[in-house]
Amino acid sequence: MNLSVCTITFRHQLISIAEIAKWSVANGFQGIELWGAHATNLEDQPEYGKEWLSSYALKTSMLSDCLLYTSPSPRDATLSRMPASA
Repeated sequence: MNLSVCTITFRHQLISIAEIAKWSVANGFQGIELWGAHATNLEDQPEYGKEWLSSYALKTSMLSDCLLYTSPSPRDATLSRMPASA
């Protein structure tokens, strides 16, 4: 079974995506569910892209976004907010 940790779990702790990745691997997770707000904050940090996450043998298993609940076209709304490099 593949397990993922969601970045929202760490919302009350001031830790980096690098720390979350290290913790995820150390605790047997295979992926990270990236909260939309956290994804937006990583947009200006291209060093934390797909290749970086793959170096930990992790994948982004889900991108969560509150627009999914309010938009007439949730997929388009989320994709329009994603960086081109994702």
